[in-house]
Amino acid sequence: MTDPRPEFDWMSALDIARAEELIFRVRSVLFTAFALLCAAAFVLRLIPRSSLVVILTCLATGALASWVTMRHARLHRLLPFHAYVNNTIDVTAVTGIAVGSAFTQSGHLAALSPVQLVYFLIIVGSALRFHAASTMYAAVLAAVQYAGLAAWAATHTARSTHDYLVADVLHPGSLALRVALLLLAGGVTVLLIRRVKDAVLTSQATQKLHARVVNEISDGLLVCDVDGRIVEANAAATDLLGVPRSVLVGLDAATVLPDPLWSILHERWARILSDGVATADGVQIPRDHGASCFVDVDARCVRVQEDTIVRVVLRDVTAEQSLWEKDSHYKRLTAMRQLATAMSHEFNNILSSIEASAFVLHEAIPDKSPEHEEVDIIRSAAARAATLVREIADLTDTRRPHASPVEVIRVVDRALSSIQPPEQAQVSVAVDVADDVLNLLGDESQLVRAIGKLIGAAYGAMLDGGKLTISARNTRIASRSREMAAGDYVTIEVADNGIGMPADMVERAFDPFQLAESHRWTGFALAGARAIASRHGGGIELTSALGRGSTYTITLPATRRQSAARKDSAEPDKSAPRKARLLLVDDDPASRRSLARVLATRGYEIHLAEDGRAALDLCESEKGAFDLVLLDMVMPGLNGKDVLAALRARFPSIKVLVVTGDADESLTREALELGASGVTHKPFDVLRLFDQVRSLTAAR
Repeated sequence: MTDPRPEFDWMSALDIARAEELIFRVRSVLFTAFALLCAAAFVLRLIPRSSLVVILTCLATGALASWVTMRHARLHRLLPFHAYVNNTIDVTAVTGIAVGSAFTQSGHLAALSPVQLVYFLIIVGSALRFHAASTMYAAVLAAVQYAGLAAWAATHTARSTHDYLVADVLHPGSLALRVALLLLAGGVTVLLIRRVKDAVLTSQATQKLHARVVNEISDGLLVCDVDGRIVEANAAATDLLGVPRSVLVGLDAATVLPDPLWSILHERWARILSDGVATADGVQIPRDHGASCFVDVDARCVRVQEDTIVRVVLRDVTAEQSLWEKDSHYKRLTAMRQLATAMSHEFNNILSSIEASAFVLHEAIPDKSPEHEEVDIIRSAAARAATLVREIADLTDTRRPHASPVEVIRVVDRALSSIQPPEQAQVSVAVDVADDVLNLLGDESQLVRAIGKLIGAAYGAMLDGGKLTISARNTRIASRSREMAAGDYVTIEVADNGIGMPADMVERAFDPFQLAESHRWTGFALAGARAIASRHGGGIELTSALGRGSTYTITLPATRRQSAARKDSAEPDKSAPRKARLLLVDDDPASRRSLARVLATRGYEIHLAEDGRAALDLCESEKGAFDLVLLDMVMPGLNGKDVLAALRARFPSIKVLVVTGDADESLTREALELGASGVTHKPFDVLRLFDQVRSLTAAR
């Protein structure tokens, strides 16, 4: 902020204060010497007591005026009219001293002509203010007062007993000479002032340029004296500290600087003065409304002529701090995603072994046996664990999915079949998908999971029964938004008339760490659905109210291209196939053995390989006499892609079914591009695996 009090428009307040201090010192010495001289003259009976009182009163008045002016200058409150007031007091005091020294018993003191000497010194002192108008005013005022004094003497000469006053001090010739000298001194002083003023104006223009540059600097700048008093601050410093410049300048830094900034400077002040420099990084400064900013502090001791100052630079690093925190947050999220991916792969291997072994037991144990129910519990728990692993993968995966045209009705039907409605609850389902609805553009399995998660959330709100409505319509977005680009979209609404949600829960519905009122974890369902929609370039919105149900609106990119017809078969196949030869390649022993036992229940001849090198060696020894190779993609040494490429080059007739526990869609695309006949994911849907193996071996 700018100080509203006016100052001399062509001289800095600091220069004015220094000039007035110098004037006060000169006057103090001069007035003290003259007062001692008058006191000595009074002791020697050269002047009467009345003259001594007049002279000392005039000296005291001038000294007081000079002291008041200096105090105003120190407080940056010196106004232009103060120069006129001060010069009026100066000239009047000098005239009074002239009258007092003239009325002496012998006139010897007046012969020293102290009046001219005092006045010339005062003129010089006034010139130090570089205020030409007030200086010329002082010269004219002195001439007028001398003329008035002469007129008074002309009318009272006959009655005067002091002939020396008329003969010397107030003689017309002497008086004219004195007035001429005063005017000449004033004119010369004004001329000198004008020249000095031109030089000062040039210097002042440079100072203003420097001040403007300093105020344009984004770093805050504080200038303190060695005692910690702030003598200057730029605009950036006032913005950072939230304190106006008029408050900062002139006060002790300990009074206006907030903690911990002042505490740090106070602790290191002695080091700053001795070593010349001290720094601190990332100092947090409180701001209004509970906000704060971070600054780097660089304090240095600098010599300016004969003065020592401390220059404190405050660099606002709030943006850098925020970027660093975001970068750290991003790195932590990246590390968590990598950890989640690795954990998902390992858990999928474990769960595939559990499911495969449980399936073998399920086939071997009679249906009426008590152990059969225990096996069903194991398989159900493994399926729930597999669902949780998929939800974690959906939430943490940030890769753009492989996009292909998918029919909306197909996605909705698969999602409905994958989610079981609440037990003992009458839930009616209505699906309204118009014939002109465009095809979705995305990964079918991910889209099915996203819609399924929304359907599952709707079922969870209708434990006492209700109606589930699923509708789809075309949407056109004309301009790009933060989440979605302009283009064609399909909006799918999943609405229920269940219990609904309060407003605060709606805001947190997509929080992956949201807890229910019972403090039980509710899973990653909605957060995973939003993550899938975002990866596809779409979005999800939720509207809900207590007692009125909820509506989930998912908007996904659409295309006018036709989708390829696909049919999934999940029917159990217990027929005895021909004795096909299968090669299982997996580095995990448990997964390898459990999968072999599952396939052996259908009469296949199984051969095992623990890594890619062993698989290629076995194919070479058997001359490629395998109907199907079930190949794990993630293995040490030769990975699945390397083995697949080698098999395609050496034995092009062998079919390869890629088996992976990784959710990375890019691996699947690369495997299909390299010539794989199909892909299956761990943990297995055993019946679907049987169907895939039967189809591939039957074709051969």
